[in-house]
Amino acid sequence: MSIYFFYGDEDYLMEQEILDLRDKVLDKNSVSINYKKMDKFSFSELISVLKTQSLLFGKQFVVINCEQLYKESLDDGQIKQITEALEINTDALCIVFKYVFPRNEKKKPDSRKKIHKVLTKFAEPKEFKVAYPSYQNFSPFITKEAKKLKISLDKEAIETLIDRVGNNYREYINELEKLRLLAYPETKITVKMVKEICIKNEDVFRFIELSLKKDKSLALVEYRKLLETKHPLEILSTTQTILRKWITIKMLKSEGVSFSQIAREVNSSEWQVKNTASDLEKVSIKMLVDLKQRLINAENRLKTGKAVFENDEVEYALF
Repeated sequence: MSIYFFYGDEDYLMEQEILDLRDKVLDKNSVSINYKKMDKFSFSELISVLKTQSLLFGKQFVVINCEQLYKESLDDGQIKQITEALEINTDALCIVFKYVFPRNEKKKPDSRKKIHKVLTKFAEPKEFKVAYPSYQNFSPFITKEAKKLKISLDKEAIETLIDRVGNNYREYINELEKLRLLAYPETKITVKMVKEICIKNEDVFRFIELSLKKDKSLALVEYRKLLETKHPLEILSTTQTILRKWITIKMLKSEGVSFSQIAREVNSSEWQVKNTASDLEKVSIKMLVDLKQRLINAENRLKTGKAVFENDEVEYALF
């Protein structure tokens, strides 16, 4: 029997565990055929997949987002069908039920639900929790990813990086890649390098959000905080990247593109895309495009030397 049940609010670690498990089960040449993700599905489609036992095309690996199952009111007949389908499961079909919760909300699956009793009967639940951004929690991960890039950081550099990035695993990978390019041809990453290249993302996000809300006073407070460690061009570069991603998410969502497909397009997790789409619900594409264009104009003035006061250019662009 090959049934797993993963849940929690740390989607990156959950995703990595699923991919590692997939690579153990499937031959790399059969992944495109025998690997399936089910985010939205009808009940009949679910049962059909759960009963897939044929070895004709090798082993099958399916990941089922069970949020839908918890939210729907499944009757006794449906629960019975799911139970019977799982009872005949063999090693020919590896099933991973996953339930990703909003980050930092520390939620757990509702144990009162009938579907929960079924899933926990066949699989030991494994929780993936967002970790506190401490040296103890993130140093092993940073060291491992740095080794892949053939770079190294001492304890102080790692502590500074953790202070800047927080508890976002994907962001560490992005920042380490930037640090590798900055250090080349050297391989030792210093505290100075980390401070030069890594802006605290929470501050940048807050800065953009306040700008969109036209909350001038608070947006300027956040901007001036960023200026303490960053040149205006660095702030603009990071801001442009974030806005470009947000615009892409808004546009693709308006075209009816699935969250999983959007996630691949913007190189983010599906959960992050859903969360961003929800946060931007009341923000129009025009607002995002207008802000991006004003910031592009400010960036051009800075790069061409037309700006009289560098720090003021961004303020003018915002308001």
